[in-house]
Amino acid sequence: MLQSCGCFSLGTGCICVAIYHFIVAVVVASYTVFGLSSGTLAPSYKPIEVVLATVIAVAAVLLLIGVHRRSRPLVLTWYIFTVIRLITQVGLLIYIIVLHSNMTKSIVSIADERALKAYRGLNAIFIGLIVAFVVDLLFNLVCLETARSYRAQLGLPPRYEVGLQVYEAAHADEKSENDYV
Repeated sequence: MLQSCGCFSLGTGCICVAIYHFIVAVVVASYTVFGLSSGTLAPSYKPIEVVLATVIAVAAVLLLIGVHRRSRPLVLTWYIFTVIRLITQVGLLIYIIVLHSNMTKSIVSIADERALKAYRGLNAIFIGLIVAFVVDLLFNLVCLETARSYRAQLGLPPRYEVGLQVYEAAHADEKSENDYV
């Protein structure tokens, strides 16, 4: 469990994490909407990216509110959304690696000069994408640990005892004034 987030408290670290995730979500949604409106992006799966970016932005706002109110459930909500997002990101990373591997096999078998030039450009894009995904994944794991530690630092909610309370008189034969009412 982390005691602090660098030179900041865990609460401040969670605020930075929420702001980072909100900015990333806004940038991804803006890029996707711009690409769809300008026609530079294929519209087949881009609406899903806008929805996911919106969910990430909402989760980031919930984390901000959770830190402000010191609310364990709101921090947990962000944590769950982020874990789901990271599982999806790992699946996408595996897909990109498999796609890159299959592309490499097919290009090597062609051995055409034009295809090799195109492959070099695509290879750089794929490698850059893989590195970016891995760095983002590692950073998000640190963000998860920061939020988990902050939530643990908030402690468990207070317990309330519900039930009958038995009051006994000093002597069994004595009765209090309230017993006659």
